[in-house]
Amino acid sequence: MQETTSSPVLQRQENQNALSPEQKRELVQRVVNSELFRRSPALRAFLLYITERVISGRADELKEQSIGAEVLGRKPNYNPADDNIVRVRAHELRGRLEKYFTSEGANEAVVITMREAPTRRSSCPASPPICQKPS
Repeated sequence: MQETTSSPVLQRQENQNALSPEQKRELVQRVVNSELFRRSPALRAFLLYITERVISGRADELKEQSIGAEVLGRKPNYNPADDNIVRVRAHELRGRLEKYFTSEGANEAVVITMREAPTRRSSCPASPPICQKPS
């Protein structure tokens, strides 16, 4: 049985209340249209998928198996214990997001980060993105 992560969806922070769902989508579009993401369709699709689920209040749908099947082209019944593609891509996505917000996106007022999930195999390795103010 696949479970979602226990992390909160888009944690409430002072700048979170100021961003509308449309503004969050615009930020995600700027990220996926950047030079760093332009040539990585898998990471673009992964980020779009998870952020849309979070923004639309459907973060509970973020499961490793569904991401593998719906985003990364795995068969619907693939076994995440035998195929770590989602965990690998989540790691790549975290690194790419960090790089974007320290280069092309350095002037963004809000950043997107992805926390690592708990170590339970059944939980999605890429918890929902959290928009937070840069420190």
